[in-house]
Amino acid sequence: MPTRAGIFTVDVVARSRPPADLFLVERYLPAANVDELRAVVARVARSCDELRAAGTDLRYLHSTYIPSEDTCFCVFEAASAVDLTSVNEAHGFRVDRLSAAIALDDLSIKTRTSPTRRSTPRGAHEI
Repeated sequence: MPTRAGIFTVDVVARSRPPADLFLVERYLPAANVDELRAVVARVARSCDELRAAGTDLRYLHSTYIPSEDTCFCVFEAASAVDLTSVNEAHGFRVDRLSAAIALDDLSIKTRTSPTRRSTPRGAHEI
């Protein structure tokens, strides 16, 4: 990787999916019970599946909770940030920050085909 003034840069090759279709939702939560957080994430994921079946271009991909930061990151594919915000708010799952994102690799739990499971670092919970 070339560096400039001590900063690493990475050249990214475009993926087949347009970058604007991928969103990262950040949630800053009070100390969370991981089981309760899993339940809310599961409800949002089910709602995304139902909306997708009804024709809305919205798909939940995965979430990661960082307990030491009381932060939850959720990744979605969506045609509209409005649809994404609506489905989260319908379940009382606030959106503190919503950003268009670019996947640099495909580590989605739902699309992983490898029989081996990567370990989750200490202090992090994949939900």
